[in-house]
Amino acid sequence: MRELFKSDVIAVNPLTDRTPDASIPPLDPQLSAHPKTEPSPTGSTARRSLRDLVRWHRKRVGYCALAGAISGVAYLSLVGPSYTAQARLCMPAPVSRNAITHIAGVQVAEVNRDKYLDTQAQLIVSDGILNHLHEFLPGAENLKTIRRSGDDAAGYIRDHLIAKPEEDAEILNVSLKARSESDATQLVSALIDTFIHHEATERQSVANDLLRTLRVEKSSAAVEAARLEEQLNAYTRDNPNLSVEAAMTIAKSKLQTLSDQLTQAQLATLRAEQSFAADHPTRRQALQLEVEISNALKLAQDDILVLNEQLAQTQKLETSVKQQHEAIRQIEKRIENLELQRDAEAAHVDITVMEPARVEHASLAAHPFLALGTFVLGGALIGIGWSLHRESDDRRLRCADDVRQALGDDGRILGVVPLLPKRRTPISKAMATHLDPRGRAAEAHRTVRSSLLVSSDSARRRTILVTSPNPGDGKSACATNLCIALAQAGRSVILVDADLRHPTQQVNLDLHDGAGLCEVMESPAKLRWAIQPSGIDNFHALIAGRTTKNPSEVFASDEFRRLLGELTSRYDHVVIDSPPVNVVNDATLISGRCDATVLVVRAEHTTQEDASRATELLKKSGAKIAGIVVNAAPAGENFGVYDGAYFPTVDTTLRNGSAHSKVRPTSVARPTNVPSVLQPV
Repeated sequence: MRELFKSDVIAVNPLTDRTPDASIPPLDPQLSAHPKTEPSPTGSTARRSLRDLVRWHRKRVGYCALAGAISGVAYLSLVGPSYTAQARLCMPAPVSRNAITHIAGVQVAEVNRDKYLDTQAQLIVSDGILNHLHEFLPGAENLKTIRRSGDDAAGYIRDHLIAKPEEDAEILNVSLKARSESDATQLVSALIDTFIHHEATERQSVANDLLRTLRVEKSSAAVEAARLEEQLNAYTRDNPNLSVEAAMTIAKSKLQTLSDQLTQAQLATLRAEQSFAADHPTRRQALQLEVEISNALKLAQDDILVLNEQLAQTQKLETSVKQQHEAIRQIEKRIENLELQRDAEAAHVDITVMEPARVEHASLAAHPFLALGTFVLGGALIGIGWSLHRESDDRRLRCADDVRQALGDDGRILGVVPLLPKRRTPISKAMATHLDPRGRAAEAHRTVRSSLLVSSDSARRRTILVTSPNPGDGKSACATNLCIALAQAGRSVILVDADLRHPTQQVNLDLHDGAGLCEVMESPAKLRWAIQPSGIDNFHALIAGRTTKNPSEVFASDEFRRLLGELTSRYDHVVIDSPPVNVVNDATLISGRCDATVLVVRAEHTTQEDASRATELLKKSGAKIAGIVVNAAPAGENFGVYDGAYFPTVDTTLRNGSAHSKVRPTSVARPTNVPSVLQPV
């Protein structure tokens, strides 16, 4: 398979005299690129499945699930299990509904029934009932629930019992929580027995107590009514000139008269001003009369205000007296109804136990495994929710749709390089195509090679720039593996390390120290000795050499242009590893002199904004962007990287720092076609 591919590549080699084989159909440029998928209808968020979300944020979800488990253990230790026992009592009112309706009407009957049930709900937890609980449950203090509570049985029931009437029914629900099922049922049953016994013996005294209470309320209301009447009489005595309403009528009539007089006086003043001089007696008299009438009018208005206040106070007192008398009448009616109920059949009340005490509910702590699972699941859900919140603001490139959305027409994906294990050394990562030729990474880099060579303008792609938006995207390793893939296809290739600020190719290829790009730019004669063999056929390298203060001036010079021309005349391909685009402008200076530019982005690391900015900077400098290489893509559907047994397992020697030395030949002859002196191109 690889030989067939190699022959295909050589058949389109523009540097040889061979012609394409007519039996081999031309390759479609789109076939070698990463398969395109239709963008999701809802945007880049829809492709994030729950499985991928949990995998991306597995640490956060795991920590939250662990926190949930710890919380569950603490809950089980501190709270403990609890059981709720419930019983239902049918408690009809002491007097039948027909009797009450006949006496006081339907509305009064309903109100009395509701009040009766509310009273019984409060009475069942009163001291009069609880103090006799030991008569029906002698061993109450020895129950497990009572011992752990630190209180007596009466106090525990008072704090935890819930008695609630049902709506539109003469039924009282009684429920109680306890540490065990038997404790809950015993306490509720004993309480009901105590309550029934108490009701049978104390019903009459309760009715009398209620009557006494109402009579006290009536006496208090009568005293208040007498006080208000005395206050009204005293106010009337203090204002003997009232009837307030008659005085108000007289005051209003006087006010109207003065108002008319003031109008006439104002007209007379106007006529006097028109007929007489300013100091004429007639004019002064008219003005004086107007002032006197105006003052009298103000006094009349003040009298009206005083009368209004007196009238309001009088009405307020009269209203209070009427309300108090009405309250007395209502209390008298309630006393009359209670007396009728007490005399009718109040001495005995039928209480029926409709449902005996039984456990209806158990707390979550009563099922420890379910409780622990619930807390773990809750913690995991919190972690997933937290991850979803983070995902809503995440602008990193997580799938092919993100690349196309960020870069548009420039987002053609040349290949997707899978994520390599962290335990691999820089050498094993940079030379994965050579050390593991059947691995996923090698296949990915060969896909990039195919995408570059089988396109319509592949004949012009002699100089290839490999760059990235930011440091750490893996451009240097991708550039090295691209060179290896080209060399394996029979192309002669040289790798130029143009990252003069942070050179890495010397370490990646395990090359010797010596002259590099900077030395060659100063002395072109050193080019022959600066080029080093990589240990792979058809693949040579030109390291960065010593650092320089102004790398940008090196790449903008004519010497660098002549160097590229000389290398292009000797090699099929010149691959240049440049600094990141968004950090320094070295890549933009080099890209204008290259036939193709490959932008390397790191999956789940490079943001859409960084990739778009890098593309714009390259396009402004005249770069010919061939496409995008997605590096360190995790397994999954987002970039089409899949795990499985199809690819063989990598040998453990690849994870050893000396792996490269085992496959590198001991001696390699220097290329004979390396120029000794640079000439203008």
